[in-house]
Amino acid sequence: MTDEIKYLTAKEFSKITGIPVPAVNRLLRDRKVTGEKKSGKWLIRESELKSPFVQNITNSVSGDPTELRSYSTAEFSKMTYLTEKGVLEWLKNGRLSGEINALSEQRVSASNLDSPDIKRLLRKT
Repeated sequence: MTDEIKYLTAKEFSKITGIPVPAVNRLLRDRKVTGEKKSGKWLIRESELKSPFVQNITNSVSGDPTELRSYSTAEFSKMTYLTEKGVLEWLKNGRLSGEINALSEQRVSASNLDSPDIKRLLRKT
């Protein structure tokens, strides 16, 4: 008898881990999580849930999963149709939430990805 490999979509993986879907897609593109693209959709082996990288991320989450990650202005810009200058301007005007980290770098909160204004600006993967 052969063991059937179970796959999860990026959305299912996101729901289980609490990692926002755009962040899951980014992890897949950066090959930090392995998956296969079939018919334009990412399929992730269920066994990836137990990978040390994913375990480290999910164990570091406390409270709201959307607060899991923040992005540099460059990363956020690549995920959206905003330029880096536009991301900084939106942060300055309060249209995006973020913080300045210990290295004095501006970071954009992952919770912004749930905003309707940002959802319409997300690049398709």
